[in-house]
Amino acid sequence: MGLASIKVRQKAPKCQAVVQTIASLKSSDLLPSSPGNKGESQLRLQAEWNRLDEMKSQKNRLLKKQTQKVLHEALSVLSELGVAYEVDPESQFILLISVPETALAKKQAHPLNRLAYSLYHNMGVKIDGHIIGKPLRIEINPLMLKASNAGALFDETRARLTLARGNIEDTKIDDMVIHELRHGYDFYTQANGVDHAFTATIIDAESLPPIHETYPHSFSADELPAFMKQVATQIRMGARDASLLKDALYFSKIGLQLAQAALRPQVLSLSLQNIQSLRANPQVWIKPRWVETPQNIGIDDSVKKVWQYSLPQSQMQICFFETPLIDSQSGVIKAKTTHAFFKNGDYRLDMQTSIPLNTDEMTEILAAIESKVADLSQRSKTIAKSFTEVSAALEQNDARQALLKAEEGLAAIQLKQLEKDHVSY
Repeated sequence: MGLASIKVRQKAPKCQAVVQTIASLKSSDLLPSSPGNKGESQLRLQAEWNRLDEMKSQKNRLLKKQTQKVLHEALSVLSELGVAYEVDPESQFILLISVPETALAKKQAHPLNRLAYSLYHNMGVKIDGHIIGKPLRIEINPLMLKASNAGALFDETRARLTLARGNIEDTKIDDMVIHELRHGYDFYTQANGVDHAFTATIIDAESLPPIHETYPHSFSADELPAFMKQVATQIRMGARDASLLKDALYFSKIGLQLAQAALRPQVLSLSLQNIQSLRANPQVWIKPRWVETPQNIGIDDSVKKVWQYSLPQSQMQICFFETPLIDSQSGVIKAKTTHAFFKNGDYRLDMQTSIPLNTDEMTEILAAIESKVADLSQRSKTIAKSFTEVSAALEQNDARQALLKAEEGLAAIQLKQLEKDHVSY
């Protein structure tokens, strides 16, 4: 069953049921506690988590033993600060933030439980506005963070948002949660059949210099709005914690590096030229055919064949293929993503859409891909400009101007309205 069979190309549904957005949460819900205000249980948790982070051993038994100590102290912190939790039925090494049973109970709950309620009831795969699979849960999973060397995580396969260490030590929602929630928002938007510009991956050859130490040769285009959201949050909260302004400068420079990588001429510009050429002058392209997937170019090994367009005597190729987006345990949801994979020499762009792949009639999908590449190119330019202005303002210690430029950037790519229509917290 393809995406189209579950009404995937409908307009984005509005989520009216949830009232509080991140912007309207109280500052005390967002800001981390100052180190001097930590209680004994928080200090014990900090000490045990330090030991886990410092462990060099990769022996699973030792890591799990230390993880249990971390979770034991986390239970004390959560209990003392009024956060309802439960042990993950699938793993004793994972805690879940409990979802309040009713909207009324939600109002009286801790901010983390309110967030858990909103995500569970608004982020999932829907039919006719009702979630039928993959509702998003919030977890505490120190072992996963260590294994992934990550601050926080969104995992679409397990439908989990893994909280950062600081979120548990201080029981606060911070900029790292905001970053990962942006990834969750994009995934569920795509899963419900609403195409948008950031469903793309930028890839280059491993022989080239790394793009960034965290993203050496590939990154999701969704990192651009995720970093923009994160930086705006850090600047907004920087009035209470000056260290967040330093973080904002650091992350704005990462965001700028990624935007500049997307804007390299061989990536978006050349891909746009190629798809425009294919649509306008298909006769100059070699007749498309199914071929075995080219090796070592960034396409997943599970993809055995691709529908390939290529130019004579050129390294330029456009390959189309489908991959599963979601396959629920119940078997009710079997959604697919269509990929348009551009290979421009050492540079690649994997642009994705919810339109089913039909090789007998490619008119609609080629037009959609051209539109999406052009849209991502324009948004990347806007984001690069915004990050440049934000960085300049922060380097001048002008937090007010930095926030203004960050907000202008979010408004220019219409990010706020998109999220307001879909997700609240």
